[in-house]
Amino acid sequence: MGTNLVLLKVIKFVHNSFYITLSIKIISATRGFSTTDKILDIISDYPQGITTKELSDQLNRPVSMVNFYLKQLVNTKLVYARLDQPKQHWIYYRISHSLN
Repeated sequence: MGTNLVLLKVIKFVHNSFYITLSIKIISATRGFSTTDKILDIISDYPQGITTKELSDQLNRPVSMVNFYLKQLVNTKLVYARLDQPKQHWIYYRISHSLN
């Protein structure tokens, strides 16, 4: 798990040229459970359902990132979503795939 530091120079032309130097830190993926696995694990602990915001808070990840993974999980039918009418937010539930 190494990190690399990249310096990026951007040139803006107004009346004079000037440089802006930005430091960008590129990180490597960490070992362990994937974000998808973590989301599934958390949703499994909430049979009454859980909102995107609650998932985001528990994962310490932005809502946009959690939404990305939730969309994939709904498309693969591992999770389903229901719109909560009074509050107008989505609640996510785990779909159990038990064999009878």
